[in-house]
Amino acid sequence: MRDGRTIFGTWRAGLIVGAVKIIYPTGNTYVGDVINYIRHGYGEFSFSNGDTFSGSFVNGKIEGF
Repeated sequence: MRDGRTIFGTWRAGLIVGAVKIIYPTGNTYVGDVINYIRHGYGEFSFSNGDTFSGSFVNGKIEGF
């Protein structure tokens, strides 16, 4: 992508659908659900420092603890 993200997943009609893996230029990764390229649903976000969050995402943001 133009912003430096690498996205692996299923594409339909030019849009990514379902579960994906996103690698960010910062070294962070996300594995989980997306809607219109935005983290939405259940997923796991791994920070480049080794910390992780598993849970819900709403409109790209962590939802909960």
